[in-house]
Amino acid sequence: MITHVPANYYVNTGQLFLKKIFLLVLFFQLFVLNGFGQQCVIFTTNPSFESPTVIGNVNYRCDNSGLTNTTADVCACNDAFGVPGWITTATDHAIEMWKGAATDAVALTSTVGGPAEFTAADGAQFVELNACQASGVYQDFDTPNPTVFIVRFSHRGRGGSSNNGFDVCKVSAGPASGTLTGIITATDNRAAWGTYTTTYTVPFGQIKTRFLFGAITSASNDNGIGNFLDNIQFTANNSINGSGLVALSCTLDQAMVTAGGVSGSWSQDPGNPSVTTINLTPSDPNNTTIISGFALTGTYKYTWTTPYCSTQLTVTVANLSPVTPTISSNSPVCAGNSLTLSASTIPGVTYHWIGPSGFSSTLQNPVVSASANVNMSGSYTLTVLSPAGCQSSPATVTVLVTPSTITIASASSTINGGSSLTLVIGVPCSLTGGQTITLTPSGNAVSGTNYSGLPSQVFIPQGSSSVSFTINGLNNNVINGVNTLLIQASATNYVSGNATVTIVDITGNNPSNTIINIGTGTISESLSKTLVVGLTGTVKTYGPLTVTIVSDKIFPRNYTANDGRGA
Repeated sequence: MITHVPANYYVNTGQLFLKKIFLLVLFFQLFVLNGFGQQCVIFTTNPSFESPTVIGNVNYRCDNSGLTNTTADVCACNDAFGVPGWITTATDHAIEMWKGAATDAVALTSTVGGPAEFTAADGAQFVELNACQASGVYQDFDTPNPTVFIVRFSHRGRGGSSNNGFDVCKVSAGPASGTLTGIITATDNRAAWGTYTTTYTVPFGQIKTRFLFGAITSASNDNGIGNFLDNIQFTANNSINGSGLVALSCTLDQAMVTAGGVSGSWSQDPGNPSVTTINLTPSDPNNTTIISGFALTGTYKYTWTTPYCSTQLTVTVANLSPVTPTISSNSPVCAGNSLTLSASTIPGVTYHWIGPSGFSSTLQNPVVSASANVNMSGSYTLTVLSPAGCQSSPATVTVLVTPSTITIASASSTINGGSSLTLVIGVPCSLTGGQTITLTPSGNAVSGTNYSGLPSQVFIPQGSSSVSFTINGLNNNVINGVNTLLIQASATNYVSGNATVTIVDITGNNPSNTIINIGTGTISESLSKTLVVGLTGTVKTYGPLTVTIVSDKIFPRNYTANDGRGA
């Protein structure tokens, strides 16, 4: 309230053209969203009381309730909806508006200041809470979802001798139709504006929220003097966190951003260089979002929108990432063969292969091994790197190295003395390189006595999968002679193969036809008699066969049957 105001300080007007200006300003402020740092200004109507324009120095204007006051005193107002956005708790519905001075007047804080002594905290105008009554002003907001408001305002005392020259204002918040709770108190003298910031969390279900700035005490001891208010900003953490600017080096890079608010959604500018993918993490209080799929370089723009406001994100992409290479292998391969990888040609890039057992290579078409083993089976991944340092998407190929078992095959598993047997050493695949196979004998057969011709090693040449060799059976003139030869074939990276060969004496060497006969006859003491010792049947000896003759008297012993004649 102003006392003893000269005529040129006070004008109370309800001119129609001013009302039209007020409505235009209100329309603009309802639909244009401004930024407060990186947070949204949420429909703060008339935040610095710049509407309506104060004529002279001080005016009393009707609040935004639509009610008027036609009393004959200084607080009369008849311009319904005169102060856009703000309603007073004063019963006369009048809000006292001041025009700021060009400079602050230097005066004792104990002195109540008058018009033209105080500059505005923001813009050109401000209000006095202690008007014709000690009152407050408030503004209501639709709050369909929970959110956190940030409240910022400027407060200043008008001066006086009480309370050490300080005026006190309290900010309260809560449901528009319920009980409000104090959230901050401002205490200032007339020397300067104090700026305050606090927060208020809107609870679930509070669909309309009221913020009230109320006068508590005045240093003037006059309910109609004190508590200037200006530059009120209501903001909610519904915006993109950070600067809102993201710089990416490569098109395959991803932009990760977080944002405030509930029930928010993203949109991308249709003028972006390419359509991208936006993945908003469900039920994440930080609204963590990954933006990817940049096909071209350039500037991309996005908008984050909540039920309260919208903020913008700008992503710049500097370089194209290489295309994903096309890769293949010669898999499946048998163990022991060569394993190779190949990739498509991409000019100017560097190749980076990785795979099982610590494999890595920077060749475009590397040879994993000239003699692969089963441990080399698995996934091989290739990425390529551009000169700008941009990496392609990975390409993966699965490789199978199958175990290789050496086989030993023959037409028969038995060999007679005096005959031969051919054995074939084989592997499952044709060899991409020659392979030496080691042959290891065991069993009771003795080389040189029972058999001959078994090599210590055989060699399978490149492009082949087998090799053959021949062993010979030897007859040792033992009745029913049976000997066993075990052969193991082995090589690095192969599963060993085994074969059993049975060596027997020549067919017919059995008890039924190996009876020794001796001729009979009568001799006198002075005469001689020739006796014949022989084998029955058709059996012939292979090597000398010693026959022992046991007789009485002085009959000679150890007759010998000559080789090859059967007698």
